[in-house]
Amino acid sequence: MVIDNILVLLMRSAAARVSAATVGVGGLPGVAAGSNVTYWQYVGAIYQYSLIIGITLSGLVIAYAGILYMISQGESSKIQSAKDYFVGAIIGLTILLLMGAILQFIGLPKVDGTI
Repeated sequence: MVIDNILVLLMRSAAARVSAATVGVGGLPGVAAGSNVTYWQYVGAIYQYSLIIGITLSGLVIAYAGILYMISQGESSKIQSAKDYFVGAIIGLTILLLMGAILQFIGLPKVDGTI
């Protein structure tokens, strides 16, 4: 219990030190090219883009798995392949969403939904 509290305090203090750092980056949405952004703004933007790409790809893979399942005609190897695709897409989406929870836990500010 004490070790858990110490780890949480260390993680939050490290996150506080990093949040004050700036990164010279251009091309982030709403940020002029060449201007400085905080580290957490940079991480937040990367997470937003990965969330959009991950949800899109997961949806496409789930649709592909459904089509593969429908055209399998009862062949167990094709059914198993469709199930594997479906499970893989769900696991990938879960990992992506858990990454957001971890970023929130260590101090990433709330994402406002704009990109």
